[in-house]
Amino acid sequence: MKVKIINLTNKKEHYVNFPEEAYTPWIIDNHEYDTEFLRYRYTSLITPPSWYDHNMETGEDILLKQQEVLGGYNKEDYITERKFAPAKDGKRVPITLVYKKGLKLNGGNPCICTLTVLME
Repeated sequence: MKVKIINLTNKKEHYVNFPEEAYTPWIIDNHEYDTEFLRYRYTSLITPPSWYDHNMETGEDILLKQQEVLGGYNKEDYITERKFAPAKDGKRVPITLVYKKGLKLNGGNPCICTLTVLME
């Protein structure tokens, strides 16, 4: 999902920059109508739920709060990638990989696979 910001006065536009290839953002209700901020929640397989204000004038993202992960977790120790595999009907099926930095990607590592079916 991408979030596009359009200034209706000067017609300038930009996208909110999300730092990972696979993620989930949510636009949060903003009870202040006349504001330059868009509030959203962001999470991924390596980023805990995080709340941001996006300045629609400058494009700056301001981290407001991030859910704590116990046990010494450091997201910088992991990599997340979005790959695609061809289905029998020719459509591309998204695959998200998460692995620890330094892992040799040689096809010999164990993997946990889950399947999400999206109905059209």
